[in-house]
Amino acid sequence: MKRLNNLLTAAALVVLFSAVLRATPVSENGALHVSGLQLMNSCGFPVQLRGVSTHGLQWNTACYQNTALLDFVANQMNADVVRIAMYVEQGGYINDPPTWTAYVDTLVDQIGARGMYAIIDWHVLYVSGQA
Repeated sequence: MKRLNNLLTAAALVVLFSAVLRATPVSENGALHVSGLQLMNSCGFPVQLRGVSTHGLQWNTACYQNTALLDFVANQMNADVVRIAMYVEQGGYINDPPTWTAYVDTLVDQIGARGMYAIIDWHVLYVSGQA
């Protein structure tokens, strides 16, 4: 009987550790919200995200189509979030809205599949006609 208890305890620890190893920022924190000036997780605890940012997607599309890059960001850098900077002008969104919307949607899906958050920044450097 003691041996059975030891085996059950060992099995429970394996399940526990494998669940911890597979935890992602999204699975740990759930939906985020802001309370005052603090970012909070779904349980109401403060959260600080760490991550990376793209540059203008329209200038570096091949970079972000490489799934190994997102794997590295998620698994080696242990990032919680990726900021997706889509420039509105400068050859970006306003030049081809359907293509760029689909591109950003794909990136959001790939980031989410790795358990990270995505921030979509429809980035404006300047307003047309103004420098």
